[in-house]
Amino acid sequence: MKVTIDIKYFSIAIASFLTAILLAQGTIQKFVHFAGPENEMGCFALAGMLGTISLFCSFEKSKK
Repeated sequence: MKVTIDIKYFSIAIASFLTAILLAQGTIQKFVHFAGPENEMGCFALAGMLGTISLFCSFEKSKK
């Protein structure tokens, strides 16, 4: 069984995980001001979930 990587979903996963990491480090707070820590944690959770789902979608079986 050969597995291929779909670049579209893989690039979305990388961007989402990078966003989640920058949110956790506090770097994004210099550009986006959140109303509270709950909003920032919610954005972190959504970015992490989007990265995880995109990573699972990026792997697919080869047709041959």
